[in-house]
Amino acid sequence: MHDKLTTYDLITMGRSGIDLYANEVGAPFTEIKSFAAYVGGSPTNIAVGTRRLGLKTALVTAVGQDPVGDFILKFLEY
Repeated sequence: MHDKLTTYDLITMGRSGIDLYANEVGAPFTEIKSFAAYVGGSPTNIAVGTRRLGLKTALVTAVGQDPVGDFILKFLEY
């Protein structure tokens, strides 16, 4: 029995995390009141970007069983 082999244009491997950006752009750090959270990590950004360009991509990473991991997995679902 032969399994169908999946091929990819690109496979990235490494960190997935959350990047926080201040909502008050240009404000001194002590005056920042809130942040926006975005999924980040170079391998993750590259996999997402190339997928949006139409390549068949895969990401090899790990996330925790916590709200951060849930946030990342929800973003990556589509």
